[in-house]
Parts: sequence; C-alpha cells; structure tokens
Amino acid sequence: MRRCSFEEIVDVCMRCPGVRLDPEISMSDWSAEDLSHEQIRQASLDVYVCFQLGVCHRIWEG
Repeated sequence: MRRCSFEEIVDVCMRCPGVRLDPEISMSDWSAEDLSHEQIRQASLDVYVCFQLGVCHRIWEG
C-alpha cells in the first residue's frame, strides 16, 4: 500500500470508505500561531488513523 492515498488506506485497512483529507486544508498555513478548526480536525483524523493502523499492524515489532 506504499503508493496508495490516505483515503485508499483508510478505506481498505480500516473499512471506512469516504474518509477524506481536504487538499485545501492540507496546503494551508500550518505555521500559523492559531490553527483553524478545520486544520485541527484534519490533523486529529490523520493522527488517529496512523495510531490505529500502527496498533492493528503492530508496527513496533517490525
């Protein structure tokens, strides 16, 4: 799944179709002192998915 998008990985590995990262939010100013609610939501989603995939696949053993 190395070349898959975030959306494809979430769909296949977590069986959660329709989860999307907004490219406009991804390209926004992340160095701002105060992030927008959308930026915080997107960062939280990204971290949650990475954590869940790590736990499911026990990547620390690998």
